[in-house]
Amino acid sequence: MGSLSHHTTLKNVEEVALFVDRLESDFTVMYYMDTMKRLPGMKTSKPFIKWATKAHNVLIEEKK
Repeated sequence: MGSLSHHTTLKNVEEVALFVDRLESDFTVMYYMDTMKRLPGMKTSKPFIKWATKAHNVLIEEKK
């Protein structure tokens, strides 16, 4: 996941997401979270928005 995240750009994010979205949820979380930190512009990409809509519980932190 680290290598995929490292090689993801805003130009190829849709192609990489096609592959990543076929994996188990733990791997998709790892990929999207790592890529989001490294490539903040990804937050507005279609694949990220689609994933975030499905995995919203992962993105919402509990406030203490």
